[in-house]
Amino acid sequence: MIVPFLPLAAILASPLSLDEAVNRAVSHDSTLASLAAQTEGAESSASALRANYGPKLRLEGNVIVWDSAQTVSFASGGGAGFPALPAPTTPYEQAVAGIVQALGGLGKPTTVRDQVTAQATVQIIQPLLGLIAVNQAADVADLNVTATRQQATSRRHRVEIDTITGYFRTLQAQALGRAAAQQVESLEAQQKKVESLYANGVLGKNDVLKLQVAVAAARQQSLNVQGMVQQAQAALAMQVGAAPGETFELSSEAPALDAAPVPELGRARDAARSDRPEIVELNTRLRQSQEAIHVAKAKLLPDVNLIGQYQHSEGSTFSAADSFFGGLFLTWTAWEWGATAKQVDVAGAQEDAMRALLAQAEKGVGLEAEAAHVQLKTADSAVPVAEGAIAQAEEALRLERARLDAQQATTTDVINAETALLQARVNLENARYERLIARARLRAAMGQPVLDASRSGVNP
Repeated sequence: MIVPFLPLAAILASPLSLDEAVNRAVSHDSTLASLAAQTEGAESSASALRANYGPKLRLEGNVIVWDSAQTVSFASGGGAGFPALPAPTTPYEQAVAGIVQALGGLGKPTTVRDQVTAQATVQIIQPLLGLIAVNQAADVADLNVTATRQQATSRRHRVEIDTITGYFRTLQAQALGRAAAQQVESLEAQQKKVESLYANGVLGKNDVLKLQVAVAAARQQSLNVQGMVQQAQAALAMQVGAAPGETFELSSEAPALDAAPVPELGRARDAARSDRPEIVELNTRLRQSQEAIHVAKAKLLPDVNLIGQYQHSEGSTFSAADSFFGGLFLTWTAWEWGATAKQVDVAGAQEDAMRALLAQAEKGVGLEAEAAHVQLKTADSAVPVAEGAIAQAEEALRLERARLDAQQATTTDVINAETALLQARVNLENARYERLIARARLRAAMGQPVLDASRSGVNP
């Protein structure tokens, strides 16, 4: 969507600075908002895993209503009591008969389970050998948090350099617009002078027509440049999250960037391969995949837990009202057709894939740093050349105007000199802003903070 702009119309109280543009772009970037949510989720996941270090407390309880209470009767005779015994013939039988006769004297049946029973259990489980897997899984989760944060840093880095480039491109278009407008003013002034000379019979009609055509062409070119300015402003507005119809102006002075000597190409490549947020993230992902192998191997170990349990029962005669036990419990899946071992192989393959991605990324950022380095070296050389051409073009125009006044030159010569001066001004503005952008891109390619460098106070 193209956001409409009125050139140089300002709704904001002050011109939009580079810092403000970057901050607005960062705050309105939906990818950064998504990564912030992912980071929060990764932190919660890591906290949940670390919670497995401590013992777990389990509470269980039940209340059961049976169809009836369960009783036992010790009365003589058949039925619910003991069966009737034959007459004793030996001393042992006489003793047993005496016991049975004594029990039979108890009379009423005894309830051994009420119709309603209840039971409550409190259990504490502390993993022992399983802490190895917990610790390794927590390490993987912590690395995931770090990698997600670095991914957000990498995205912010990209948003910053894109916004800075867009900001400079807008200023560049505005500078070209001023140069085109300056040419129009100069040609219009020359047109009035030529028309005066024509009125006095010094110059011919053809000289006037040539200059009128040149003024019209310059005005058309100025309009084209103003269109470029509006497009650049619209693109920047999208980057900073401007509301539809919101307009703003930028500072008339180009932001400064660090003018320190260009680093050696080898140093620039080395910095890119070590300091770029993308490389730091991938290195963290590689460590994460390596730790994941240890997590998979830890699943091959048996599970040993320390368990303590307290139980309270009601409604059952043969269950103690309160009981407690504690001990070590081991479980181990001794055979599962190699399922866990294959998970180790999967983790190893993921590590190999991450190594390949890291190697490819290191090559890419190295080439990017080299391209930015060449661009900056070229731009640094172009600026003094363009500055020298300005002085030469201005002097050439002055001479052609003097020759025209002396009737030793034609309006065509003056128009050509005006065109050459405009081109020299355009070349200078392009060289200056290309140098600014090249400096920003090289710092970004090396993983250095671009925004901080813009506060050095050095002119472009």
